[in-house]
Amino acid sequence: MVLLTSSGFITDSNIRLARKYIYKTYEKAVIIVTASSYKKQDKHIPELKEQLSKLGLVSELFDFDTDSIEGLSQYDVMVLGGGNPLYLMKQIQRVNAREIIEEFAKNRLLIGVSGGSIVLGKHMDIIQEFNPEFNDDVQLESYQGLNISVNTCPHYDRYQDRYDRFEERIQAVEDFIEAPIYRLEEDMIYVHQLRELSPWIQRAFKFLLFVVIFSMFSVIFSVAIGEGGTLFRIILWLFIGSSTILGGILLGWYSRMKRKRKTFKD
Repeated sequence: MVLLTSSGFITDSNIRLARKYIYKTYEKAVIIVTASSYKKQDKHIPELKEQLSKLGLVSELFDFDTDSIEGLSQYDVMVLGGGNPLYLMKQIQRVNAREIIEEFAKNRLLIGVSGGSIVLGKHMDIIQEFNPEFNDDVQLESYQGLNISVNTCPHYDRYQDRYDRFEERIQAVEDFIEAPIYRLEEDMIYVHQLRELSPWIQRAFKFLLFVVIFSMFSVIFSVAIGEGGTLFRIILWLFIGSSTILGGILLGWYSRMKRKRKTFKD
């Protein structure tokens, strides 16, 4: 599960929405402060910790620059904090943290805040357009992100007055990368449900497929050779019908788990 934000959960409706994705077993959150030049002294940290506290989470700070990624496995929720997404990406690459971040997205809860949301997309070229100086010291060779969720432009409503031809330039970036960029306003949350099929569901799908194929061929064969009574064919067709319905239910459930949903103000 991935939640993309500009400034975290700044409204009561944001908090209510986020609670839907905080399982009762979730207790600990980790805030990645690597992207911020102020690190653990960033002025936004206390507010973010308070937001997580309202969600029933105890939060701790973590920096890829100084801390070992082995310690991340103890947390239920990971928050990629704001700052320079290019520097964050470089440090993720340096310590090989991609795998653990992807694991949070698939099996736990991953939250992006501002620059942390940008790095979770496939393309970070929006930084090259509006903040090229971010790469002066980083010298990142590629503007490719982690490709875990959608491309975003955080603080969209706040930055419209800061940059000339803001929307026009975003559209130009979209044309360049040939992909959409989601405009993320201050009090918006983008919800991206990302869950893989569990092994038992995969086996169930395979079994249902086998039953349907076997039943269809049995009916065709029995009709072709003129054998098998009416009751036999009825039973086989019931097999086909029930298997198809059950398969449809499972497929619908899986589709809901995989879908991307845009969530605005409640």
